[in-house]
Amino acid sequence: MCFIYLVQGLDKGTLGPASIMGWLEDTGAQGQDYAFTSTYMWIGFIIGEPIATQLVRRFPVAKVLAISMVFWTAMAFGLAFSLSMPPVFATRFLIGFFESTFVSRI
Repeated sequence: MCFIYLVQGLDKGTLGPASIMGWLEDTGAQGQDYAFTSTYMWIGFIIGEPIATQLVRRFPVAKVLAISMVFWTAMAFGLAFSLSMPPVFATRFLIGFFESTFVSRI
């Protein structure tokens, strides 16, 4: 879990340096797109929280966390292959959605 928290922190901290290194130009971001990438992550987090709570109540916590971590990791890798803003928004939303499962469980 400590490793996952480290990776989550790195994920949240990469938007700033990535924007300096040309990520915005590579994805064709315009206007408020940069700000929306963080907003979509938090929207996914808020929507995923009640669902995560119900899943943890109904299924073993270890399995819910493991599945959520696998999907979160896949979304984090998928973000590297997003070449335009709509996939970036969708991926950031799903990252927040799956992150909600294991952030509040400890």
